[in-house]
Amino acid sequence: FKVGFLSLMYGGSDEMVKKISGLTSESISTIKEKIKIEDFKNRLKNSIDDDNILLNYYGRPIIANSNMINYFIQSSSADFYCLAFNKLLNERKDIALHACIHDAILCSIDKKNIDSLKNIKFLDDGMTNLKLPVNIEIY
Repeated sequence: FKVGFLSLMYGGSDEMVKKISGLTSESISTIKEKIKIEDFKNRLKNSIDDDNILLNYYGRPIIANSNMINYFIQSSSADFYCLAFNKLLNERKDIALHACIHDAILCSIDKKNIDSLKNIKFLDDGMTNLKLPVNIEIY
């Protein structure tokens, strides 16, 4: 069900959702109504400019296509993480960034400060009220 629901949220076709989740067409329609997916899709369509560009949640331009919901969510999520990581690194001068990998960063920190990383449970972007959980792995 979870995979089917996520596929639905990301703009997957009803046939794809049925295939991967086992949901009936009736159930899919009910879910779409409850989460107002068509309203969201229409709001995105209505925001497309003359150059076929729409803006993600943070105002970054995206080229509109048939899978606008997916692009909107993916690009907005990527921007959230970039902003959240940037905020963390600005607040924690003891953490040195080495690489970014989509929704992860590789960093180093002095051994004496490693325990302080255990206190970081959530990251936020400093713009929204979203706080997303993080998993910190020490190597």
